[in-house]
Amino acid sequence: MTLPQEKIDSLNQLSQIHGIPIQDLVSYYEKHLADPNYNGKFKSQSELLNYIDSLIVGFIGEFANNVMDEVEMLILDSSTPRESKNQNYFNRHLALAKRTSGDTKMKWLSVMNMEETGEMIQLPDLSTGKMKISITKETDQTIEAFSRTGLSNFTPQGLTWVSPNEAEKKDFIRKIIKPVEIAQAGKNLSLKLDGTDMISPFSLRLISGTISSRRLSKKVDDETRKERESGIINIVDKSVALNPDFFKNKTITDPKDASKTKIQYGGFAGFCEPDDIRNIDRGTQAEFIGYITSPQNMNVVTIWTSLVVAPKTPTQRLKTGKTDNKQSAPSGINPAAL
Repeated sequence: MTLPQEKIDSLNQLSQIHGIPIQDLVSYYEKHLADPNYNGKFKSQSELLNYIDSLIVGFIGEFANNVMDEVEMLILDSSTPRESKNQNYFNRHLALAKRTSGDTKMKWLSVMNMEETGEMIQLPDLSTGKMKISITKETDQTIEAFSRTGLSNFTPQGLTWVSPNEAEKKDFIRKIIKPVEIAQAGKNLSLKLDGTDMISPFSLRLISGTISSRRLSKKVDDETRKERESGIINIVDKSVALNPDFFKNKTITDPKDASKTKIQYGGFAGFCEPDDIRNIDRGTQAEFIGYITSPQNMNVVTIWTSLVVAPKTPTQRLKTGKTDNKQSAPSGINPAAL
């Protein structure tokens, strides 16, 4: 029996989705079509093809398992799952990783985890373990990959090359990420992916400073048209604390159109996930790891706090008394505390 053209067309789609050679898929169907054990069990070729369709899932799973790479991972950050415009969910795991076989050099690993291609999980920061991944791009220092349904489960366990102590894990990561002062942020922008306007998930920067303001806001997502929460903080460090001009808004030439101007807002803003700042407030001292996208903006991936100031309730923000019922003016940031 030969395969009908419509079946070959569908196999071509499977080939492109799963990276399986088309001839392997065709041979799988032809082998089952010619199997004498199926003689008389099906009334037509169409019924037999439908039966083989139910078996192909196992074949695809076996193929994927054979071509996947297993890695040991130290998780730097696992983002909160977000809904995409097609109503699936996705998030990204960012980690330091080594293969368990072959080339075991430590590299930065970015894993795109999607509902249709993997288990939807958010991994704990600084956790360690093993995971099978499908690599899409690799350099001498980086790996980009995605997960696969039922095959990319993260297995927590200790690693021989990482201390189980949290402080030592942080020291291990600090040695690899470039530290930057806010005053020099414009000279240390995170790199973009080759030929694109997208920031490389591997060009991380580390800023040590203090949160000078914090707010949570809600807006409608452009893709899903649903409301979602976002977090914004302002960060101060020693390099800018005594420079009042840094915190003033300025009118500058639009870098995208020299005939226009735009407002450059003062200060240094960090855009982060709401859960990362929900329980900390102004005055919190921390290390902020993320991508510097402009001289005065950072997309914050993770926050390591050293001194935490908890958010005040609305009642706590009010100063009451018989002679003074006004809220106190906010105190400035003490440069010596940075």
